[in-house]
Amino acid sequence: MKKLDQPETIKFTGPDDTGGFLCICGNDPEGQGAFPCDSEGRYIEPPPSIEPGNQFRCDRCGRVFDGLTGEVFGIADDSNEAELA
Repeated sequence: MKKLDQPETIKFTGPDDTGGFLCICGNDPEGQGAFPCDSEGRYIEPPPSIEPGNQFRCDRCGRVFDGLTGEVFGIADDSNEAELA
């Protein structure tokens, strides 16, 4: 996973249980969404609930972020980030 040069945070747009977010790339749940992933950005089965440490991957840019805090950990190696620049 590509590490970031500067800290980034995903913005949440609704109550914790709605899954609303706005990624730095402009993606949101009504766009391409975000899906559960492991620490390298590989897709995994959804956890039963969102808890500290659960990670999600933006399906547009590949950013991997914490599902509760929005902290971005990096960008998945197989993302299409270059196409968005």
